Amino acid sequence: MISSMTAFARANKKGEWGELICEIKSVNHRYLEINLRLPEVLKDMEMPIREHIKAHIQRGKIDCVFNLLASAEGNVNLEVNTDLAQQILQAEMILLETCNVPSSLDTQALLKWPGVLQPKLEDHSHTEEEALELLDQVLNEFSQSRKREGKALTEFIRQQLKDVEKYVLEVRKILPGIQQHYESKLTARFAEAKLELEPLRLAQEMLLVAQKMDVTEELDRLSAHNAEVQRILERGGVMGKHLDFLMQELNREANTLSSKSINAQMTKAAVEIKLLIEQMREQIQNIE
Repeated sequence: MISSMTAFARANKKGEWGELICEIKSVNHRYLEINLRLPEVLKDMEMPIREHIKAHIQRGKIDCVFNLLASAEGNVNLEVNTDLAQQILQAEMILLETCNVPSSLDTQALLKWPGVLQPKLEDHSHTEEEALELLDQVLNEFSQSRKREGKALTEFIRQQLKDVEKYVLEVRKILPGIQQHYESKLTARFAEAKLELEPLRLAQEMLLVAQKMDVTEELDRLSAHNAEVQRILERGGVMGKHLDFLMQELNREANTLSSKSINAQMTKAAVEIKLLIEQMREQIQNIE
């Protein structure tokens, strides 16, 4: 089964120390990029948390946020994140100077800003254990979400591949008729010019035309790449980069098919194939 790089999951866990909330969301990215936001009590957990995420995810831009809502009954003190508060005040000063707007930020509003007022636990060893358990729970839900979207992407791509092969077969069927049409057309032109066309000369001229319009190799490669995409989808696992490469190869053959086209029906089929490939390529950008 394939996985999408776009997903979201959220869960919470309660204890004597309060409530711990974990949220993970991701978008497509060429590599794995992990952005963490942790409360002060979990700052020492950054590396273990990163390793847990890497064990579940191989590609995507990941935003993982932990929030701790301290319990009034717990052994909790509050501390101010002065660095964050200073950044907010500097941002307000820039707005006041550049946009000429009145200040609406007071001390109470500043303390309500997410992350400015943080709980400080005297004993947070249990919190660290709970954080990893919660992270595993969220990652499992997150992986299931990615797989559900990946299943929908797989069905979409398979349908597009069927349509590509339909147009490939359509071109194969009309090729003999096109060749006969141009042989008749060439003979008629010689007749109009009142030139006697020797059988050998006709064969030579038709050979040149056939070489220019021969798209058999392009059609064979389109079918071969199509089959390879199907095989990769069946195999499952991490495949986004491989599929993207195959889309480039499919598009290359479709472009050659279009450039060799000397028939309106063939041109239409080539255009439709290119559109189908582009639609697949857009969706494949979201596959891990």
